[in-house]
Amino acid sequence: MVPLNHQNRKPMSFGDSLELINGTIVLNDKVDNCNLFIKNGVITKIGVDVGEHNKIDASGMFVLPGLINSHTHLGETVFKNLISFKGLYEYIRKTDDINTKLRSNTSFVRAASGYKSIVDFIKEGITTICAARCATECDNAGLRSFSGYIFMKSKKLQHFIDEFNEAFYDYINNIKTSKLSKPILFLHSIEYVDSDTLELISKLHKTYKLPFTVHLSETKYGEAKVRKNFGCSSTELLNSYGLINESALLVHCCYTSETDLQLIKKKKANVILCPTSNKRLNNRTPSLKTLLKLGINTSIATDGLATNLSPSLLAEYKYLAKIENINMENKSFAMLTTNPAKALGIKAGAIQKGNLSDLILLQPEKGYKFNGNIPSLFWHSKIKYVIVGGKPILLMDKYTTLNLSEVKAKFDLARTMVFKAV
Repeated sequence: MVPLNHQNRKPMSFGDSLELINGTIVLNDKVDNCNLFIKNGVITKIGVDVGEHNKIDASGMFVLPGLINSHTHLGETVFKNLISFKGLYEYIRKTDDINTKLRSNTSFVRAASGYKSIVDFIKEGITTICAARCATECDNAGLRSFSGYIFMKSKKLQHFIDEFNEAFYDYINNIKTSKLSKPILFLHSIEYVDSDTLELISKLHKTYKLPFTVHLSETKYGEAKVRKNFGCSSTELLNSYGLINESALLVHCCYTSETDLQLIKKKKANVILCPTSNKRLNNRTPSLKTLLKLGINTSIATDGLATNLSPSLLAEYKYLAKIENINMENKSFAMLTTNPAKALGIKAGAIQKGNLSDLILLQPEKGYKFNGNIPSLFWHSKIKYVIVGGKPILLMDKYTTLNLSEVKAKFDLARTMVFKAV
């Protein structure tokens, strides 16, 4: 099978500096009509025109920080609407079986799925993602990423544990050369590993100072299984290995107890919510109101696009607001920007001097009057530019790094392969 060839397509060159002029810049809870200067991927000045020759005229547009999707699975988009499932374990079993049938085509299918996911995320204004094994695709697309080394004892992923001594260090060395991707340790869940693997992850976490992410207490059955096997909750077990801390991203937390949440608060760990996926997999979503009351740094993510179906963080935000009966306001909009930036340890999510220049430019619909509500602005606007590290990867609706025709053709072929394997 011929691999995807996006690495041969170079981003449009804007040099090392860029200036956005005449735009309405959203600075936290206020807006300002001013210019913004970017140098070497960082916002260096906000104010008057500095005379930079590389300019984007943002007249009539709002400039906002890019959105951060702190948990997703690029390889799952290809399964969207092709398999039925009643819960997580059936979903894992069916996708594992499909990957086994695909054999030598698995890498092609996963890459095709990955690029399609990235195209969809960029269109939704997402400038950073956190996912397992995503560095190559994201680097080629110009998207910022945290690319996880995966730990999971399953048909598809067991070899990452079996071949650890060689594979992990190759992973670390390869990602060092990337300007946009950083490494993260990705534990699928406690029930898919053993004590030796937890000890290994703990050692890597401490030695390499890598952030850590895990599906925590996602299912009622899984949490009961951990308690039976280890005599404590999943949260307590991870804490015993030193894995509940400020650089831990705890995804789902559907069946965490009040005691667990207090421990998460004490250790200043981060919680990532994926409510649509939880609903479709017949799991509950933890109370956002409780998390916010406790002061736990909480973010919203899409999860994989086969269990969620939508690449839109705004749609996920809207759904969570509906089930929690809360207003969509600027303060909670931080769950898509500054909160995940804090969880991942990057200076992003807000437009301020010294932050990464990951930005989106929105063109409001005709007649729309901005009233200060950022979520409302998104619903009434179209994303015209997406800029990552000072480089436009979406430029007036056109992708500068990816060939959309190729992405579609490869994805359609991958879907056909999966359909035949179902």
